[in-house]
Amino acid sequence: MGNIEHFLIGKRDLNTENHWTELDSESYRIKKPTVLCFGGNKTIKSKDANYLCKLAQNLVGIKTPKYQNEIATTNDIDFVGIAYGIDQTTGYGKNQKIADTSCLTEEEINELAINIFCPLYIGNEGKKTKDQILKNFSQITFLSHCHGALEVNALLHKIHYNMTAIGIDEQTVKDAFNQFYSVSYAPREIVRCPGLQIIPEKDYTNFGGPALSPISSDFLSHRFSNKQSGNGTVAFKENNNTISLIVSHITNSDQDEHPISYVQRDENWQMLEEDIAYGNEVSIAMGVALSYSIANGIQNQNSSQFIPKPTTDMLLTEIQSVLGKTQNSKFIEDVERIKANLTSNHHENQIER
Repeated sequence: MGNIEHFLIGKRDLNTENHWTELDSESYRIKKPTVLCFGGNKTIKSKDANYLCKLAQNLVGIKTPKYQNEIATTNDIDFVGIAYGIDQTTGYGKNQKIADTSCLTEEEINELAINIFCPLYIGNEGKKTKDQILKNFSQITFLSHCHGALEVNALLHKIHYNMTAIGIDEQTVKDAFNQFYSVSYAPREIVRCPGLQIIPEKDYTNFGGPALSPISSDFLSHRFSNKQSGNGTVAFKENNNTISLIVSHITNSDQDEHPISYVQRDENWQMLEEDIAYGNEVSIAMGVALSYSIANGIQNQNSSQFIPKPTTDMLLTEIQSVLGKTQNSKFIEDVERIKANLTSNHHENQIER
């Protein structure tokens, strides 16, 4: 039936009553480090989008400035959220009900890709220089939950198509996409740019982990099929660009840990969830990944030359340091075994060809 209600875009704004300012996607331009937040498919109202923006802001610990010339405050960083609107209705007449889930339409993805991202690589005089494009793309960090990862990927696909369609060479597009960064919690599928994905074992919605994550899927399958015990965390490179962080228990309760609310922090950077197993370390890891990406955006804003994002290896080391003693050595061994098997199978397939 199509969207009854158009999608909404807005940003976290502590100077307004509801801490939210709605934006016009046609006129909105990214001019500072920005975290773009894409929630699950129940993100249909502005309050839902604002919730994820607040969560992102508190993960990083960004506050209003207290003194003049203070950096890395709410004046320097935008937290922008997308609400998907209402997708469809069910039933007829008096029994008609408004759906409580939604998604962006193809037209809306195209609208976002053109209005928000085209100005990052096209100027009044045509295509920007490669360094300008890379610096502009470094301003963008994605935070997504569940279905939101699908929306980010749809947007990335459209941006890629648009860039190559106007003649930007494939290497420049690839290098530009490497300046994006994504932090995803319980994603439906791996996000197609550098990033960190959090995979709770007690996620009963995405049972088996995100699609296109062979190491994580094998690890979880082995754990479930053999009913293995053992708790803790493990962080590793899912591929050259993506870090996977698998956690056995965010809380000590036997409950579905799919909701991103389990890792939220308050304005004083304290965990809101009282029943914590390994949730604090996971939450800090997410904040660290977001912070490094945002800091790189600030550096590029203030630099005459392009400064690349931190490498995946460097960020993995930082995240493993945060996880500390929560890391289970047996988990690490299992991951290394899976990696070795995948490499061996890939090598055998290449020989057969």
